[in-house]
Amino acid sequence: MTGLISVDDFLAYSRDNLLSVRKLCRSFEQIIEGQEYSFICSVCNCIRKSYPFSPGENLRNTVGCTCCGFTGRQRHLFDILQQQAELLQCKPSLAVFESITAFAHLIRLHFPGALHSEFVDTCCDMPSGSLATIKHSGEVVRHEDIMNTSYQDEFFDLVVHADVWEHIASIEAAANEARRILRPKGKMVFTMPLYDHMNATIINAKYENGRFEWLGNPAYHGNPVDPEKGAPVYSFAGSDFFDVLYSHGFDVKLSLGLDFCKGYFPDCCPVDMFHSWNLVFVATKI
Repeated sequence: MTGLISVDDFLAYSRDNLLSVRKLCRSFEQIIEGQEYSFICSVCNCIRKSYPFSPGENLRNTVGCTCCGFTGRQRHLFDILQQQAELLQCKPSLAVFESITAFAHLIRLHFPGALHSEFVDTCCDMPSGSLATIKHSGEVVRHEDIMNTSYQDEFFDLVVHADVWEHIASIEAAANEARRILRPKGKMVFTMPLYDHMNATIINAKYENGRFEWLGNPAYHGNPVDPEKGAPVYSFAGSDFFDVLYSHGFDVKLSLGLDFCKGYFPDCCPVDMFHSWNLVFVATKI
């Protein structure tokens, strides 16, 4: 599927086609595993081979290009970000909530004026906007809390983040902050795992009064700031996530990353409830 679609169209598609798409993706797994899969890389702008793939891996976060190294999820986000930037018909100002990753460096090449930041756990008592040192690499970065940034009101045309919101204590606070720093008609372009077959978001952890507490089973994802510790998963977003965006003044469109020519796949989790499509969210401030 190409272009942006409405939330209702996406939910209907997911409801009607999950099983058939999963079956089709399983056949592609065998091709990718055999290192026989090529696709059009949206970063390299040419046909590339995929990295080897192991059975059971998450297709959304793999199918990596052997040249640039970016995964299907990252290439899809970059693809849509470029499209949205072109639609603005001006040199857009960007807030990018990652700084030390290869994806952040890719954005720097194409949007040299972007402001990049990381949330540095060891500096959680420092105010947003402070400079902080990444312990394991020694890199100096701008420290920003996505729920309470130091940026001015209505400063950016685009806010960009990649699989960040499941790792913060309050998506509501982050949505409110994004609306504050975006200009009218500004856009938040982002990815996050969405489990749309769950009606209600599962809150898995909380952080209150300086104290962290698991409410469900401990879960971590990769964290470039602290690779050994990882990033705790605070929430598993269900379809009610869209209501959070609506209630904070955003119109929402989606790009469904289901494009075998470009190497965009869903994660293909065998459990319907925890299946996550390869989505890019485009939330426009209204």
